Amino acid sequence: MRASNRWWMCMLISTLLMPMLAGCGGGGGGGSGLQPVPINHPPSVSIISPASNPYVLDVTKSRVLDIKIKGEDSDGGKLNCVWTWDAGSISPAECEINAGTEMTAQFTPPNFDGQCKLKISISDGEASAGKDFVVNVTGWNVQPGTQLRIISISMTPDPVAPSGTANISTTVDNPGGKPLSYSWKSKYGVFSGTGSTVTWTAPKTPGVYGIYVTASDGTTSVAAGKVAMVAGPTGGLLGQYFTTYRDRTVVCFGNMVMSRIDPAVNFNWEKLSPAPGKLPGDGFGARWTGFVKCEQPGDYTFRVNVDDGARMRVQDDTGKWVHVIPNDAQNWCDHAEGAWLPDPPMPLQLQGGKWYPIELEYFEGGADAFINLHWSVNGSPETIVPQESLKPPS
Repeated sequence: MRASNRWWMCMLISTLLMPMLAGCGGGGGGGSGLQPVPINHPPSVSIISPASNPYVLDVTKSRVLDIKIKGEDSDGGKLNCVWTWDAGSISPAECEINAGTEMTAQFTPPNFDGQCKLKISISDGEASAGKDFVVNVTGWNVQPGTQLRIISISMTPDPVAPSGTANISTTVDNPGGKPLSYSWKSKYGVFSGTGSTVTWTAPKTPGVYGIYVTASDGTTSVAAGKVAMVAGPTGGLLGQYFTTYRDRTVVCFGNMVMSRIDPAVNFNWEKLSPAPGKLPGDGFGARWTGFVKCEQPGDYTFRVNVDDGARMRVQDDTGKWVHVIPNDAQNWCDHAEGAWLPDPPMPLQLQGGKWYPIELEYFEGGADAFINLHWSVNGSPETIVPQESLKPPS
């Protein structure tokens, strides 16, 4: 059908089909339970004392070192603190503090001279920060090459997804060549296996967590720790892909075939399928849900360049869903030559400083297929909404 004829047909049936459109997948999908949430600001950490870094610890004068840190977060709340080290030990290794407060940990050096690398990491559950601290131990007159020492702890993958599994391995310098035993500990998550490589099942909450290993040759024991980062997808939207059918002339979603995290809505499939072997190249639909990060106050305009149809809604500051691409027969309609929707644009005023829930639905009827989600803030040029401004539902 010619593009002009399609447009006139859409206009003629618009009024008749509005009730059907509203009841045929037109909103109320995967984003219905979402609410706007404030943008999280990352925490910061500073080492208050000792003032020098690296610090020289002469064990003939003191066998311990107090290290004072301060964790700050403009959002307030609790901060999880994790100390890790490659030699010696630190107590407490983990603790929780209020944002803006200090804590003191005590470092006990190993029984040999050399450099010890320490690190303090803090997390608010969504973002983290860290500081390295080096202690040069002197006074033992014993070199590290003659002593049992943990060289490294590695994790794959790093970071690991919430509730996901990672392989944790340690490498130990063992000059004496004696058989070693290993003990793995963490206040969070679960270990399985024994030896120098184990499997760790991460906790379900994103953040930083301490993982500690003790290696022993039966006479001497050494311990060290590693910060384990647990993080979800870094950005994007939850994409759900459907078969479609037509109720009279209205496209409706059928069965969901697959779901995945899409980094952005910027697809130019042309005549190809988004998932060969699972979906056809024609006659499929998609729904993207999640949040869009709107930092500035002002007018936000969302538009798509699309072939064939689309509709989109965004929650405003009151929690009300607003159709920025209306669910009507001018938008939820075949556009054989492609179209910019909506036309004209429909700015949405937002206070900013939040992640706002969004839901975008799309269908491909036939021939070419593409959809590109653009935005404009306070009259700025339209650009593709980037991955870092999107996040999927938790």
